[in-house]
This record gives sequence, C-alpha cells and structure tokens, in this order.
Amino acid sequence: MAPFRVFKPSRSLQHASAPLLPEEEGGGLSQSATLTVYEVHVATGEHWNAGTGASVYISIYGEKGDSGSRQLFQSKSSFSFLRGQTDTFSLEAVHLGDLYKIVMGHDGVGPVFEVHSLGVDSIARNHLLCSSISSSSSFVKVLSRDCGNGWFLDDVIIKDPVTNREYTFFCHRWLDQGEDDGKIARELHVMDNSIIFARQKLELKRKETWAAERWKFMKGNTLQFYNRLTGGFVRLHPDGTVDAIGEKTDKYGTHLVTGGACTELRVLYQHDRCALLESALVPGCVVIVDHHGKIADESLAGYADLSKEFVVFVKGVFLNSAVVLLATSLCQALCLQPDGSCTGVGSQSEKSYWKVHKISSGICMFESVKNARMYLRIKDGQCDGTSVQALSFPSLSQCAAYLVPSIVKYYVDVHTGQLKQAETESEVSLCLCGEKGDSGLRLLDKSNMPVKFQRGQTDTFQVETVSLGKLQKVLLHCEASEESQYWYCEKVVVREPGTASESVFTCERWLPFMSQGIIHSKIELYLEGED
Repeated sequence: MAPFRVFKPSRSLQHASAPLLPEEEGGGLSQSATLTVYEVHVATGEHWNAGTGASVYISIYGEKGDSGSRQLFQSKSSFSFLRGQTDTFSLEAVHLGDLYKIVMGHDGVGPVFEVHSLGVDSIARNHLLCSSISSSSSFVKVLSRDCGNGWFLDDVIIKDPVTNREYTFFCHRWLDQGEDDGKIARELHVMDNSIIFARQKLELKRKETWAAERWKFMKGNTLQFYNRLTGGFVRLHPDGTVDAIGEKTDKYGTHLVTGGACTELRVLYQHDRCALLESALVPGCVVIVDHHGKIADESLAGYADLSKEFVVFVKGVFLNSAVVLLATSLCQALCLQPDGSCTGVGSQSEKSYWKVHKISSGICMFESVKNARMYLRIKDGQCDGTSVQALSFPSLSQCAAYLVPSIVKYYVDVHTGQLKQAETESEVSLCLCGEKGDSGLRLLDKSNMPVKFQRGQTDTFQVETVSLGKLQKVLLHCEASEESQYWYCEKVVVREPGTASESVFTCERWLPFMSQGIIHSKIELYLEGED
C-alpha cells in the first residue's frame, strides 16, 4: 500500500483545503486515487465553556489509509464550535474505504470571551438551575459567549457519499489542558451500530440530567409542573380532574413529595431537563395537554397543538439562610474565586455553595460559603464578588435588581364594540410589548365578567410579567373558526398598579380581518398619540 503523509496540527495548515493524496513508490500521485468529499458533523457539548475559539483538526483513518491532519474551517454555521452546536464541514480526500478511527485535536490557541451578566429569567425561557443543598431554590440564567481555548467534544459523525454509510465516533470528554486528563487530542474509534450509539447517548444524557435534577424529589419538597405550551401549571382538582392552566399561586397546583411507594404518576426526565408524567399503573401512558390546558389524546390533534413535557419547579424559592448551587450545566456551577472573580466552570461542591440572605420580598443577596463575607455582585456588565463593607445600599439594590427582576401585574381592559354581532366565543390572546421586552402571548382567560367579549362590554384581565418599562404596542390574536365568531374590538387599555396613567391602544376593527386577499388573525396596536 502506498504510504500516506500524516501532519501534526500546525498554524501553517489554517487554510489547508487540498486533499493529501497517496504517493506512488516511484514518487508523484496515484492516477487511480478516487477523490471523495466526506461530510463531517462535529457536536460540541452542553457544558459551560464547552465551546472553543481554537483551531480544530481531524485525521480520518480507514482500511485504505488516512487523510492526514486537516483543519476544520468554513463550517455551515456562522461561528464554529459553540456550546451545544453541531457544525458541518466538507473534507476532501481519497476514498479511505471502511473507516475505523479518527484523531480529534486543537492547537490550544484562541480568543477567550467573558461572562457578561447573571440574572433570573422567566420560567418559559432558557435557564440554568439553581440547585438546593439545604432548602428550596429556583431557575437562574447566566448570559455569556462561552468560548475559550479548551473544548468539550460530544461526538463526530462522518458521512461517506460513495457507500452512503455513516460512521459515528463518541467522545463526551474535554480536550482541555485544565480539565479531565489534560489532553487536547483524542483518538476515537467507530461505534459498530449507530442505533445502539443513539440509545447509549440518550441514556447517558438522561442519567446526567437525573443526577442534576433528583434533589427536587427529596421527601418534603413541594413541586410545581409548568407547561410551556399553555403557560400554566398542572392542577389536580378535588374531583380528580387535571389541567395545565393554573396560576403560580393556585392551591391545586402544588404537589408534595411524600416519599411513599404508592403513587399515581411517575416522573421521567428527558435530556433537555423537561419531564414526562407517566401513569404508574399504565406504563407508557403519559399526561398530554392541548393549548387549552385540557388533557388530550395524542391521536385527536396535530402534534404542534399538544405538549407532554413539563418543567419541574420546587416551591419556596430562596428561603433565608438556604444554601444553594447556581448551576451552569449538569455538572458545573458558578464559583467565587479567592481573588473575587467568578467562573462558571466550578465543580458542584462546597466551594460553589452560596448562602441566601433575604433583604425583602423578591430581593436577596448571595454570600459565598467558602469565602465568608464575600457576596455576589453584578456591576457594569461584570459578575464578581465583593465584601459587604464595599457595598453601599444603592449598589446593593442595583445588584439585587439583576438577580430578581421586579414582577408587575398589569390590568388590561378589553373593550368590545357596539356593532351588531361584535361579540365572540373565540379565544383571544394578547402580548404586551414595552421598551424592556414583552410578556409573551397570553390567553385572556379570567375576566371580571361572567361571559367574556360580549357586545358593548369591557372585560378586565390581569397579566403578570416582569416590568416591561414604557409600553409601546399590543399584539391581539383572535383565532375564529367561522365568520359568525369574528370579533369587533374597539380598544385595549392597559393600567399599571400604583400609577395614575393608562396606555390606550385603539383597534376599531374586526378580528380576523382580510388584507390583500389574506385572512389575518393577529393585529398590532400602537400606543395612542404616537406614530
């Protein structure tokens, strides 16, 4: 067999795109070599700082030789090797026959991006877990561009267009001089069966997820199950009926962990940290809700209209003197260093513990257990620690505001017009938009009137969300199934408690409405008196 050139990763290969072809015994290139464009899929893990800015290289080995060391650049993604991302590359080489291993590595050189801020996010968005050590806790979100020199490689899949085969190489380890065994290159062997690999990968993620989430199911904890589709919590009513439209404070929406053997529902965690609620008596039968929050049969509606995944919360957030972890991934946590700097790659151990000091309702401070009298601080977009003597009260308030954003209960008056047949029985949803963000689309369900949206009637609803600042517009949605259920809205008036002002959004039209031959069920209403 003709020898192959094998190159170690070097900066001179940054723009290598020509294939490394086998040399004939007498020199020169083999005229019979067949060029193949392999499709290489590289998955970066979900760990904090899993991404890398370093130059990444691959060597592919097959029964007919190897490709040599090639830099992976020009991904189909805008940025390569970001946390949780799968990048696709094209690699041209002679056909290597059946593949049996690869070598993945990087040069350890690249930019390091800093952590920008830390703050509590709404329950319906992406989050990281604040795990309880001695009490309850909540969800916290840390915003960052988490690329550095190290890299957590999940797996690599290579597609051979000649044989139409896929080769899977499992890693799920760090290539980082400061993590694991310190290696920045790893030899990975092909998995014999792609189906078995997929099952193994899924099972591994489920085990990791359960290891991070099982603290929630300690005896004595009170749980709530939130559904993103409905925006509500699961309620178990005294008559045995179940729905998923409960408010956060609904007394039927809390569930105590008793630790007993007798139960009706079994919680099955998924790798995305959501849970399925399965019947203990009928395995495989899970709780499914429609967008109304009612229990549904999966066969009766389109998949997009159903949801069977729930986010599990522990009720009793941030009790005074509770000790918590601010987890940045399934196995990492926010950690305060002795010099006062913060890192998101700390181990989930005592050095990453934080003690909660409750200042007032919705406002608290976090003190490092390992570094007593050092408190978590967010200032000028930076997350670090400081001593209590260095914090004046205004700075304390500023820090707490990032950690626990203020919750506002807006009162929304919806005026149905006086026109004939202006009323509707259709569902109406609303989204409040302000200078600081939006509330998300909310179903207007609980009116102050016995029957909603009647002709000439004003219905008042409450929309609870983080403070949106100055309101700018309102999005109205009415999905009427037939023309007799079209709705004529006169206007929407939004009031904020504690203020005398109100925001008026004039509508004065039917919903749905037709424009340029297209029926529209949504309309944007802008603040009266502004362009």
